[in-house]
Amino acid sequence: MGRLGGAFSILFLLTSAVFPQAVPYARAFTKSAEEVEGALKDLQAYSGQKLPIVDGFVATGDKPLNQYERAFYQFSIDLLPGTAGGTIVRVTAKITAWYADKDPAKSGYQVLSSNGRLELDLLDRLEEKFGGKPASSMARARNLPSLAPFFRNTRRRTPHPLRRLRASL
Repeated sequence: MGRLGGAFSILFLLTSAVFPQAVPYARAFTKSAEEVEGALKDLQAYSGQKLPIVDGFVATGDKPLNQYERAFYQFSIDLLPGTAGGTIVRVTAKITAWYADKDPAKSGYQVLSSNGRLELDLLDRLEEKFGGKPASSMARARNLPSLAPFFRNTRRRTPHPLRRLRASL
């Protein structure tokens, strides 16, 4: 692969460490994709929203959360075919906020990693819309193995940056 390829792999690894990666959250519904999409539109899931603060919505990072201002989130929603005509809803939230550093040169908008609260809240609201009761966190944990094969196959098709780096060395 050569030096250039190795340098590119290292650069890719460093940029993936700098830019937060969104973690998808998913839940299976016994409704068609059209019904799910209509309900998501009713919930205004496709329009971004402001966050009053980032604390409680983002994974902790290396910067103090109280220095973030003008927080905003936008969902990325995938509707995937489920079993028996149902639909799997996969959600990730992209959170951006202005970081106000004491040194103005270090201030600027940043993308922050979600802690999953926004995604799980949307999935709970969707379940309530269909007349269900939102699952407790323990019930959600029990349902995850049924989605595991789907995500395992997705992970196999998308090589992890470290595996690519090792393979290039």
